[in-house]
Amino acid sequence: MRYIIPVLSQNKILITTTHIKGFYTFQEYGVQRNTITFRDVAHLNSKSRWERILQYYKSILRILWIVIPRRNAKIYLIDYQLVAFAIWLKKRIRKKLDIIYHQFELFDPSIEKSINRKLQHYVFKNASWVNLFIFPENNRLLFFKKHSGLQELNYLIIPNTNNLHPVAGMEPLPDKLFSPEQIVIAHIGNVGTSHYIHSYIHFIENNQEPNLRFLFIGFLESRVKLLIEKLMATDSRVTYINQMPHHQLLQYYQRIDLGIILYKGVDKNNEFCAPNKLYEYWAYGIPVIAHRLDGLKGIWKHDFMGELIDLESGEQLHEAIHKLIQLKKEYQPRLLEYFNREIAFNCYAQVLKDKIIEN
Repeated sequence: MRYIIPVLSQNKILITTTHIKGFYTFQEYGVQRNTITFRDVAHLNSKSRWERILQYYKSILRILWIVIPRRNAKIYLIDYQLVAFAIWLKKRIRKKLDIIYHQFELFDPSIEKSINRKLQHYVFKNASWVNLFIFPENNRLLFFKKHSGLQELNYLIIPNTNNLHPVAGMEPLPDKLFSPEQIVIAHIGNVGTSHYIHSYIHFIENNQEPNLRFLFIGFLESRVKLLIEKLMATDSRVTYINQMPHHQLLQYYQRIDLGIILYKGVDKNNEFCAPNKLYEYWAYGIPVIAHRLDGLKGIWKHDFMGELIDLESGEQLHEAIHKLIQLKKEYQPRLLEYFNREIAFNCYAQVLKDKIIEN
């Protein structure tokens, strides 16, 4: 959203990132000094049930505040619960209301609690009332068509991408953290026991290559954190760094050699994942190793993007690491050029703006 909002706003907006109590927020400063604060899903999930209900109640009031005084209104939503309310409202008011639904997280009716399952079913059943759908990958579009029964949707495919790029002259990480001859393999983002973390730790424990460094940055579930801390106590090649502001993370991206994504297909949302960290790796020319998930197969279009393997196989992981290390000098410039030409958010910004104005 930090890239989308400035595109849609008529005013110039400055995006800044702040770090508050372990959660990341970014704030938009409009020309009239109005401030809008966005917090991530982890921040919302940390709240009690009643705090979350109150948050939705405030959002509903906000929608009413936008729609009621206007003859024509457009609302851009990223939450299916609010999409359900917007559809319900649109069916009952005599005003032109355009609903734009940008789906970041795939919802799976088979695993949701009853109230969410009912809201999802309501969105599927009434999908024709939504003016524009935005999906991060084509597989999400196909999934939605299957469950809604609608074969004709007004939609855009926009990956969960970014406009990041290597910055010449950025101060490098100190050599005492990673020396130039070391190969840094990084996992950035949350890790839980439902990821391929046990297989990855087993691989690290059985690997004896002294030039490899295994970096973890981000939130770890308590049980995973204990496993990583135990590993660090016996293996100096392993480094764990807690969550950090995004602008500090960029310094690490410029030093990472290989990225690894540990998503495991435990449910449809994980099987059809579209992680933004994947695109951040690619923005810096970093090839990625991940499991052969259905959601990733359609994204991997070139060898220089990395390797999809069976992450439960230590042999396949070993082969993928060495192949990508050997081809790094060839792959990195090709990946950077491809990302900036085909994947970066700038490639979609004007199309998004035109499509929203059109509706």
